[in-house]
Amino acid sequence: MRRYSVSILALLLSIGCAGADPRAFLLTDEETDVAEAVFRYQLANTYPLEKVYCLSIFDGTQEKNPPDILLKRFLNYPAAIKAGSRCLVAPEEEPYFTRAFRQIKQDLGLSATNQFRVPYAIDAESNKTAMLLRIKQFRKLDGQHYAVDGGYFLTGLSASVNTYTLVKHGGKWSVEKDKRHWIAQKSVKEDMLAITQRASNKVPV
Repeated sequence: MRRYSVSILALLLSIGCAGADPRAFLLTDEETDVAEAVFRYQLANTYPLEKVYCLSIFDGTQEKNPPDILLKRFLNYPAAIKAGSRCLVAPEEEPYFTRAFRQIKQDLGLSATNQFRVPYAIDAESNKTAMLLRIKQFRKLDGQHYAVDGGYFLTGLSASVNTYTLVKHGGKWSVEKDKRHWIAQKSVKEDMLAITQRASNKVPV
């Protein structure tokens, strides 16, 4: 009888795991709540015009998807919230800046065939621009505080690396402090001019 019980248990476990995302990062209940607070803070403090956001958590070697239980908490969010694996980074000319690129090329006296490539995030399903929201590391400071490294990526010209300090009040986690370590947010003209100058050996690399 015991052998049959073990077999049934193994079958149930295999069925339960069959629908799980093998690319999902495993979080404790507390880490799930902390991650939700960080992602909601990022959503509230980044570009509001994006219609697709892809969330990811770094496991030390690669980007992984948040668990389904966390993604489901964003079902009623006004923009589409997706797992990180459903977005790609494409090394193409930035869609938002295409017309600006043409004008800048003209201003700089460059030919139309002179290509400038800027990596940007896209939704793999619609091929439209998206924003990547990332968590890199959790550090539990004490029972009431966490420090979480993360940031966002929209394009090679718009991205950040931050450390978020969270505190627990009344059973809920919230971001108390946001320390920005790095941000890429230069004007397109400045970036293209720098590339052009380096290409013509006017500025040492």
